[in-house]
Amino acid sequence: MISITKVLSVWEKFSAIRSSFASMVRVLPRERNVVSLILSTALLLINCSASAQDAVRVVRLDGQTIEGSLDGIDATGIISGSGLNADLRLNDIASLAKMQSAQQQNDRTAFIVRLVGGGVVRSNDVTLENDRFQVVTAAGTLVVGAESIQAIIFNKFMDNATLSQALNEPDGTQDRVIVATSSGDQVVPGLLKSFSDSKIEIEFRGRIRSITVSNNVIGLIMANLKQELPAGTRVRAVATDGSTFVGAFRGLESNKLKLDLVGSRPVELDWQKINRIYIQSDRVLYLSDLQPVAVEEQALGTTLFNWQADRNVYSQPLSLYDPEKGDFDEYDRGLGTHSFCRLEYEITGGGYTNFLASVGLDRLSRHRGDCEVAVVVDGIEVWTRRVRGNEAPHQVDIELSNARKLALVVRPGEHLDLGDHVNWVDARLLK
Repeated sequence: MISITKVLSVWEKFSAIRSSFASMVRVLPRERNVVSLILSTALLLINCSASAQDAVRVVRLDGQTIEGSLDGIDATGIISGSGLNADLRLNDIASLAKMQSAQQQNDRTAFIVRLVGGGVVRSNDVTLENDRFQVVTAAGTLVVGAESIQAIIFNKFMDNATLSQALNEPDGTQDRVIVATSSGDQVVPGLLKSFSDSKIEIEFRGRIRSITVSNNVIGLIMANLKQELPAGTRVRAVATDGSTFVGAFRGLESNKLKLDLVGSRPVELDWQKINRIYIQSDRVLYLSDLQPVAVEEQALGTTLFNWQADRNVYSQPLSLYDPEKGDFDEYDRGLGTHSFCRLEYEITGGGYTNFLASVGLDRLSRHRGDCEVAVVVDGIEVWTRRVRGNEAPHQVDIELSNARKLALVVRPGEHLDLGDHVNWVDARLLK
């Protein structure tokens, strides 16, 4: 969708170019006309391109979708553009996505860098110089301290079991290099001294051990310094190569998205390399960020599937069917469940007024599944729907009115629990 404002803006710039051409032809000597005309045209077209608005789709916290053109977002979170509400602020929205986003690149990335705070970026160039890591990404080069890095993983070893275990067992005192040897994987502890794609040096008990990377280094896990993100509205930006950057928002202007990462100076990301951003507003709390106070799960004919946060019960991205497209959309936030399941949450003290979610069957139900879902508030069942394959998701919007406990229930329908993989997408509490 192209806004009238954008069309008029482009027409005005075209008119300016046309007037500039006419003026130069009248006043410049003939021998300089062609060169000057070319230079002026290039400058004007560059300016026109640089100031063009981005067509975006904005999803508000209440689920309402707005489409318009984005000019920028200032440091206080005020959003400017055409077709968007004049009073729209960053803290009022759940996500902002470009309507013509770039295709994700599937290159052979050498490193997967996990950042403290939740970011995961792809890079082919990671070095350590003067106690600062330089991580080259599609959206820009990050210059960060060791406190900003959780792990640097060689991409081909992403599924390594020793690596997964070490990541789940943080060490607050030592860095660790995981190396594959003929006798099995080994963990080398110590203090990291240098890092490159050819050699890693780590100090342990006063001695420096040099490890040649070659094909046997699985990854590096940094000491867990328990750093937290700086104050401010938290944003997760998704780049064209699938990298995600999580930080405190500091502004979007001059084609640069500015974020504060853990323990670093503000970083500037190339906005043209960012497809969308998700906002963690202080008005919303996702249930996937909470631990339920009570869980009941039971298999009634198939394998027992345990609930998962921000993934389906197969540990894959959440998905819901869109009948208009005839295909499934994937989502980042929510709960993956299977019948029978009951998750109960304590929700007192936050001042939340509504519970919202989109509920339906996951792609891996393969259009099967037939179950009943319910929302229970303080022991009273306030919302119930039947969920079946090939149906549009059901939208949930429940007023909480000083509620103390919230429970989500999935019960089997026909065919026992076959294919009853129910996703509660964007399940959230809203102020």
